[in-house]
Amino acid sequence: MEKHRLIGIIIFSIVIFIFMAWLFPDASGRLGKTIIDFLTCVFGIYLIPLFLYLTSISFLLIKKDYQPNILKALLFYFLSLLLLISILIHIFNLQDHGKFIGRLSFNIYQYVGIGGYILLTLFFTFLGFLFYPSFEIFNKKKTLSKEEKVVKRKKEGKIDRIQNREQAKFINTSQKPVTKEFSIPLNILSYSAQKNDEENYEKMARSLEETLKSFKIEAKVKDWNIGPSVVRYNISIPPGVRVSRILSLSNDLALALAVPSVRFEAPVPGESVIGIEIPRSKPVKVYLREILESDVFKKSVHPLTIALGKDLIGNIKVGNLAEMLHLLIAGTTGSGKSMFINSLILSLLYKNSPENLNLILIDPKRVELSMYNKLLGKYMRHKVVVEPKKAVYALRWAVSEMERRYEVFEKLEVRNIDEYKNLSQIEENLPYIVIIIDELNDLMMIAPKEIEDLICRIAQKARAAGMHLVVATQRPSTDVITGLIKANIPSRIAFAVSSQIDSRIILDDAGAEKLIGRGDMLFHPITSSHPIRLQAPYVEDKDIKNVVSYIVENFGNLNYDIITFEEKEETEGKEIEEFGDPLLPKVIELLKGKKVISTSYIQRKFSIGYNRAARILDILEEKGYVASQGEGKPRRVLRGGDDI
Repeated sequence: MEKHRLIGIIIFSIVIFIFMAWLFPDASGRLGKTIIDFLTCVFGIYLIPLFLYLTSISFLLIKKDYQPNILKALLFYFLSLLLLISILIHIFNLQDHGKFIGRLSFNIYQYVGIGGYILLTLFFTFLGFLFYPSFEIFNKKKTLSKEEKVVKRKKEGKIDRIQNREQAKFINTSQKPVTKEFSIPLNILSYSAQKNDEENYEKMARSLEETLKSFKIEAKVKDWNIGPSVVRYNISIPPGVRVSRILSLSNDLALALAVPSVRFEAPVPGESVIGIEIPRSKPVKVYLREILESDVFKKSVHPLTIALGKDLIGNIKVGNLAEMLHLLIAGTTGSGKSMFINSLILSLLYKNSPENLNLILIDPKRVELSMYNKLLGKYMRHKVVVEPKKAVYALRWAVSEMERRYEVFEKLEVRNIDEYKNLSQIEENLPYIVIIIDELNDLMMIAPKEIEDLICRIAQKARAAGMHLVVATQRPSTDVITGLIKANIPSRIAFAVSSQIDSRIILDDAGAEKLIGRGDMLFHPITSSHPIRLQAPYVEDKDIKNVVSYIVENFGNLNYDIITFEEKEETEGKEIEEFGDPLLPKVIELLKGKKVISTSYIQRKFSIGYNRAARILDILEEKGYVASQGEGKPRRVLRGGDDI
């Protein structure tokens, strides 16, 4: 405890003891009576301001923001109060009540008179004003401006030192980086309180029972759970009725209940009932701010916590990207896939400071993630990658960074990023790296084999190095989400897809084709044996702009080194630049001695998809190597590969 606080407590205790002895002299003992008799003889009526003065001193000393000048100011205020009381005593002839101090004051009064007392009172009062900070009328503005300049210079100097030490790709320091306390306010996110519309759930339950009864199934609706976008009716069936018989009535129930689709959960985990999920007529939005403000999100201490949404009961669900290992997302246009990716990014921004998180964003569509380019030098060490060819280099860099981190772990004898961060001293700050690919399909069309190899290599080893993948696509076909990619990315999220085949590709199960879109999703974590239906968070474009602008405006001095994804020297480098596809030189070489060439022949020869093979032929036509396409016939070769 600070010395001044201890003195303040002692003074306050003495004041309380004297005050109680004054009020209850019989209960204070001989010591209390002696002290009160002495103080009364000396101070008399002046004892009251003495109590106030000592009490004020004790409170000021106990405070943490104790300032010595305030004690000096209080002393002058106390003298001013004594002089003021002396003036009143002489006006009303109460000298006997002042005792010794009163008689001393009377002798002084005879020399200076009441005018001198008034002048002395004003003099001590102004002295108190000079020492009390709140009354520094003339010097306040100047002093504050100096203090602000000193604080500003200190903060800027601290950040400059961090920037000067950054010679590596990340901060390279003997201690943990020192940055400004980082927090983003939640009130910049949009939120609108919504009420659940009163729907006739009882009537829907009766209609459901009657429809099943028309198919000779005596089922009863036990209860129902109201979620943001769907209502799940829990029905019990009599013994002897096959579950598969009810599951086959999906289209009949949708027709009878006048809803677009019906999804079954049979059985509901932990209960002996079948869940029939029916879309609500008016879905309720789940705002991201509501999830970030919840205790569930705030109590989650891991920095890679992300907002998932609400379940069918209305409970808020969050996930840990470190426990998911990596995440695979699929959904058609308009299903809410891109909005979920934005909510995932914002969740990470709210949970981490720039020194603890590095985002690598790959957006071949060019427009979905471009708003985050302003975070360059803060959360991002490279601009959003929009060219598929550069995406390959970005993934190569991620692999090399992963290997470099494992070398650091090996030297320090730690197994993963968490053990590394718990070391008392670290040579280099290693932030978490989250690689987000918004459209895998575009990358697989350019270099499928290499993209698959790089993704699998990162997915297999990178999680212990603090690196995690989030891969999204709107076309979950087998040539995009290959067997190797599926095997190495265990956690999946499926938004609305067009067919049951697509649902089985992403989830290994049907059900995603029954989703209603607009954020309705099935989340299949690695820790669960069945998918969970959730309503994804809703994020507006202005929310993203507000968060990015706040970071830029308030933490603009944070500028980390920029990463360059250097292009490796390749034998086909010039040909790639000239023709636009790394296989073009090989295809041109293949033209030697041939009169015709077809798309299917290129597919078989190089094990590529139809779209890429057709695009290669179109480029060859532009370059004058093959003739224009006939009616379903192979293309005629105009010149061979001798002039490549």
